[in-house]
Amino acid sequence: MALTAAFAVVIPEPAEARRGGYTRIIRQPADGSPLTIVVSLKEQRLQVFDSAGLVAQSPISSGRPGYSTPTGVFTILQKNREHYSNLYGDAPMPNMQRITWSGVALHAGALPGYPASHGCIRLPYGFSRSLFSMTQLGTRVVVNNNMVEPEPFRHPMLFAALPPGEADIPPPVRPVEGQADSSAAAGLGNVSAMLGVTPAAAAEAAMRVAARPMGSGPDVGNAKVPQQRTRIMATAERQAAIDESAAAIKGMEAVHAEAADHIAEVNGRLNAARQDLKGARLALPQLKRAADHAKREIEKAERRLKDFIQQQTREMSRMEAREEQRMKEHLADAGSDLASEVLLKRADERSAAHALDAQQRDEAALTESRLEGAYLDAIHDLELAQRFVSEQDGIIERRETRVQEVAQELIGVRKAYATARNALDAAIADHKRAIAALKQFAKPATVFVSRRTGKLVIRQGYEEVYAAPVKITFPTSRIGTHVFTATRFADRSETILDWQAMTLTSVSPELPQRAHRNGSDAAEAEELAPAPSAGNALERIEMSDETKMRIVELMKPGSAFIISDEGASPETGLYTDIIVQPRS
Repeated sequence: MALTAAFAVVIPEPAEARRGGYTRIIRQPADGSPLTIVVSLKEQRLQVFDSAGLVAQSPISSGRPGYSTPTGVFTILQKNREHYSNLYGDAPMPNMQRITWSGVALHAGALPGYPASHGCIRLPYGFSRSLFSMTQLGTRVVVNNNMVEPEPFRHPMLFAALPPGEADIPPPVRPVEGQADSSAAAGLGNVSAMLGVTPAAAAEAAMRVAARPMGSGPDVGNAKVPQQRTRIMATAERQAAIDESAAAIKGMEAVHAEAADHIAEVNGRLNAARQDLKGARLALPQLKRAADHAKREIEKAERRLKDFIQQQTREMSRMEAREEQRMKEHLADAGSDLASEVLLKRADERSAAHALDAQQRDEAALTESRLEGAYLDAIHDLELAQRFVSEQDGIIERRETRVQEVAQELIGVRKAYATARNALDAAIADHKRAIAALKQFAKPATVFVSRRTGKLVIRQGYEEVYAAPVKITFPTSRIGTHVFTATRFADRSETILDWQAMTLTSVSPELPQRAHRNGSDAAEAEELAPAPSAGNALERIEMSDETKMRIVELMKPGSAFIISDEGASPETGLYTDIIVQPRS
């Protein structure tokens, strides 16, 4: 009864209808069919599709100036019937369905008839309850400026699935104590057992599969498939891949440890040489400051000596003038008729003045000698300070040479270490992907190809399970953003899949590029690049047979194939599927 009410038709109020849309639940989604939610920001409208077409639609209110809603390909990451904003004053966000961890979600809210949110996608309250009941974690949400609808799509480059097959491995065995530890991947015994395969049985089955001759089976996704290969066999291969990658890690760890010890020893010597050089360099500024101080002391001593000499030159002139005046007075007194007492007194005064001048001359000579000594001492101090600076420069040069020698020695060691580290990191990444591939094997897969990175990535259950390079023809020409969704098996064979496709970018061809001056064939070829349509995007991707086989074994209803010019959004991370935000 409650489920029926959740999918009842929602009749809009007249005022709401006049505000540019209506809310309608057309039917219940088909059982087992993946849903796709499409949001048009331009039309302020949301539509829900399943494998049979439109399921529901509603007006929305999303974004406003300064708070735009991001466009792109998302999935529902979190669902809460009752939720409150941690950014906007605990504002209620009923029936919240998060599509980014940075804060964008679908939720119930006021719809004034125009964009009025902080970036979230507001829904009518009744419709938000119905939509909440329809969706599950992982439901894909496409936010675009224009409304796009998933259309049935067939193309020879789209992948089929492996047949389920019959168990070609021993029956499931209940895990026993210590069994998981005996696996090369600790803790993976339980994962294998949950899938009906123990590690030992899986490895044995994988060896039997590998030993079989290749058949001339059908082309699946443009890749030759061994006639006997099934999903059960692929599961066994994934366990074998875990064991192989775990063994590879052990070997790489030993090589890495040896390289790490060697680099630590050389680094120790390099650090010691650098510390010696650092100490020498730190001492140099102090020595240079001492030399600069000695220069200033010379300037001061020289200035004092010159000032004193100039002062004494002027004083000697005054002394000579006074002596000449005293001589004139003496001659005048010799012919004077003044009393002898007066003449004697005047003579005594002249003698005293002469003696004072003589004393000043003696004192000036001593002062000049002292100033000259200070000047010569300052010159000596400068020469000594400059010699210390020169010697320190030599010490620094020798220590720099030592550092360079050890650093040169370290280059080869670092290359060996980097090679070992990269090999170990690659082995660890392969092992993690192998574990994730087995753990998430039964879940739908998202395959993402980026023209920007030239890389294909597969995620299942929010984990990366495979990555490989791909080649894209016309690599500098736009390929567009396209989402292909496997909606259901076409028949009981459970191999052929029905697909829907959406193109988020215009399919009009780009303007021809200006030819290079040298008229290169590459430039001319780029001008012939096809329009970025869904079919052409598939045809421009070239991948290895191994990559095709890995994709084929993971295909099932709910899987998706996304192609874009851009790389994965920075929003892609822990507990997210591939998020793509193409440029508008």
